[in-house]
Amino acid sequence: MKKITFKNLLTLALCAFAFQVHAQVDFQSKTFYKLRTALASPDEYNTAVKDGEEKVPPFVDQFVYATIDPGKNALPLTPLNTDNPDLQLFAFVELVGQTVEYPAESGQMNQIYNIVSKFEGAGNGNGVLELNEIGIASSRTRIRGNAFPYDEDVAKFIVVEASQDDNESSYQLINAATIGAASQPNRAIQPDTNYEWLNFHTVDLGALDGARPRIEQFVFETETGEQVLSNEQFDVSSIFIANPVKNTLSVKGITDNVKQVTVYSVLGQQVLSRKVTAQSTLDVDVSGLTSGMYLVKLTGDNGSFTKKVIKE
Repeated sequence: MKKITFKNLLTLALCAFAFQVHAQVDFQSKTFYKLRTALASPDEYNTAVKDGEEKVPPFVDQFVYATIDPGKNALPLTPLNTDNPDLQLFAFVELVGQTVEYPAESGQMNQIYNIVSKFEGAGNGNGVLELNEIGIASSRTRIRGNAFPYDEDVAKFIVVEASQDDNESSYQLINAATIGAASQPNRAIQPDTNYEWLNFHTVDLGALDGARPRIEQFVFETETGEQVLSNEQFDVSSIFIANPVKNTLSVKGITDNVKQVTVYSVLGQQVLSRKVTAQSTLDVDVSGLTSGMYLVKLTGDNGSFTKKVIKE
């Protein structure tokens, strides 16, 4: 019987982990989106009498959108802006080769994005959305004029589908740096208590708050109002990628959904790319690659997923 070594066990463990894949939201390149609350601002939340006047949240019974305010450090929420629509448009810029496992120990690798404003303000160019302070509860989001890709942890986000209702897909925006953190773990962007600003709170806080269910969920709309729906039609159930890999990367069971196969190093550098045209099997020569771990990304019209493989 062949002796089982630590190296063999490590390889087997990595292979088992790598076989689990996760479809991503299909954000189109150079396309901007509006971030709309999944629920309208409630009329009963946090109402109180102060100094003889009843405090009522703004935007009652209205959906509100993340909005850039160049003069403030936090992102306000306002109704749909028509004076300057650029104030409410954001692009999701993929940080190539950067993924994070979420939920913990699920094996699901989620793509990391910068969220970049279309608005150019104060001579700083297009601002990048970031968490104000990683270690502080209820820290607000802010927009900062940085070039992108912006590789600071405060500006890294994943997008997770949260629910479907009335033909809408709702998503959570989670700061990647807080995933698995001992302090303030898994912090998502959420409206504050009166739907005026965007704050960060622990994921699912809204689900525990009967007055604000799904508060951490957003609907994405394009500039013309179309909604970004689930990419469940990106079917990967038939696809098999041999792992570990020696000299040939073999992808079998390819469907019409898949248009391109790209290989990245763990540092995010593209090392190989092949277009897929009416074929169910793709064999890619990887004999020239050094041994180590790589990311194989399959991309199609309706989404993508990423898998880790080991090159022996």
